[in-house]
Amino acid sequence: MTKRREDGSFEGAILEIVRTLGAGAAAEVVHLSPKTLRDYSDPARAGRPRLAEAVRLDAACMEKTGKAPLLDVYLQRLVEVIPELADPVAPTDDGSAAPDQGGSAPGRDKPRSMN
Repeated sequence: MTKRREDGSFEGAILEIVRTLGAGAAAEVVHLSPKTLRDYSDPARAGRPRLAEAVRLDAACMEKTGKAPLLDVYLQRLVEVIPELADPVAPTDDGSAAPDQGGSAPGRDKPRSMN
């Protein structure tokens, strides 16, 4: 029986990563067992990846698909808490982004060093 995961949930993001990379390969990325990763995707179980593990999982998924499922959920949750962070640039009729009109979203001024 497949358990339902809410759209936009961290559990759903982990499941997407496990399906994309395979449980064994994803587990190797973070030096955990495949069962632990599958447990992380189970909303009925306690425990989720540490931030460093989440970054490594997203990086591996990004290399393969160009997507970072955990980052996507994190950003979605952050915008729910701080709506001003939502990208204010609306697409134009041709689907491209309209040019920036002088402002930028908070926190997006300059990339910060991770050191």
